[in-house]
Amino acid sequence: MTVPAFLAELRNRDIALWADGDRLRCDAPAGVLTPELRDQMQQRKSEILEFLRGPAELSFAQQRLWFLDQIEPGGAAYIIAGAFELRGALDVPVLEHALLALVNRHEALRTVFVNVEGQPL
Repeated sequence: MTVPAFLAELRNRDIALWADGDRLRCDAPAGVLTPELRDQMQQRKSEILEFLRGPAELSFAQQRLWFLDQIEPGGAAYIIAGAFELRGALDVPVLEHALLALVNRHEALRTVFVNVEGQPL
């Protein structure tokens, strides 16, 4: 079974799997993660981590964004602008920490598209 197929099987069972540095993390509903699945995850840990860290195929929504950027590079098709007026002293380190936490929490804010042999990943 390929790594994408194995990960899809885990997702179908509501098992979330992600890379955290050199560690493979897992979140599963009680009783869903069988000893067999746990063994497969352990045996395939290195190839799963390699897959999770490498460029992946784009989802259909990501393909739309990539396509729009090909038509109008740097366009603002999916940008929603907003502004806030702040009053009082600005605590820059706290603002930086809040923005970093936001980016760390939302993978979409860290996503970049690369072109590998004409294929967006």
